[in-house]
This record gives sequence, structure tokens and C-alpha cells, in this order.
Amino acid sequence: MTFQIQNSVFLITAVVLIVAVIALILILVLLKLYQVKSRAGKRPGQIHLQGTKGSSGTSPSSGLAPEKGKAVVGFGKDRELHDEGDISKNMKAFIEKYGFDSFTLSSEDGLVIASTSGDSQGEAANYSQLFRNGVQSPEPGTTIFGISHHGSTIIGIVKSGRPVPVPIPAEIESDATSILRWSL
Repeated sequence: MTFQIQNSVFLITAVVLIVAVIALILILVLLKLYQVKSRAGKRPGQIHLQGTKGSSGTSPSSGLAPEKGKAVVGFGKDRELHDEGDISKNMKAFIEKYGFDSFTLSSEDGLVIASTSGDSQGEAANYSQLFRNGVQSPEPGTTIFGISHHGSTIIGIVKSGRPVPVPIPAEIESDATSILRWSL
């Protein structure tokens, strides 16, 4: 009888300890998720251009969809990009040249390098994973492509209200490569 009571006490103690460890792990995971979420948009190297359109394609100040710039078809061949001395200015000139809504540069593992988008961290994480899986056009209006830079692949994420050919035209890739070369 004493043996059964000791086994029962041991079993109950083991179950309580296991539940406590699981609860502690769950609390730590939730705390880490909260920290990551609260730091979103505050990552080093991330650039958010004020006054550019967010991921919804509307102006943050008015909430209205702005008129599109040049048509993507034809690709801004009349304008050549030059180093403006700052990656944010270079990226703004890039989206203006091609009439894109936004442009994000991301590492292959989903970290934002620079962006003109309001939701760049989410875009970088999602689209870099899709790119690694061989998906080039994940949704209408979004095109992703790889750029070779110093032995690494940098992911370019273009959002546009107008169709962008897949694979991305050489001129667009060349301009994106120039931005990286000037800035990094």
C-alpha cells in the first residue's frame, strides 16, 4: 500500500513538473513573439520613405489611390538612374522611373535591406521564402526576382498596379543591381 501511494505521489509530481515546464516554454515563446512584433519596423538598415505609398497602394496622407506614374510597359527607357548618394533617394528614383508602387530589397533569409513600402518586413519574410521555393509571381501586382551581389542573392520585391513581365526585364534588374552597388 505504501508503495502504491509513493508511485501515485511520484506520478502526480512528474505530471505537475511536465505541465509547468510546458507552460514556461509557452510563456517564453509568446514573449519572444511579442518582442519581435514590437520591434517590427525598427530593424537596423531598414529604410521607410516618408510620403510613399504603403502596401495597400494608397497614399498614407490622404488614403486615396494616387494616379500611376509611367506605364511599366516600355520601362522608363527615357530616364537613366544616377547615384543620388543615398539608398532611399536611389530607390525612390527607381520606383518613379518604372511607375512602381513600391520596391523592397531583402536578404535571402527575409531581412529587409531597404524599402519604399510600409509593410516591408512582412513582404521580405513572405516573398523571400516564396523566392527560395521557386515562386516568381506570388500574387497579382507583385513580382520577385534575385539579384547577385557580392556572392549573395538579394531579393527584389516590386509591387505595381500595372503588369510586370516575368522574368523581370534586364533593364530593371540592372538598375536594381546599380542601386545595390552604389549603396552597399
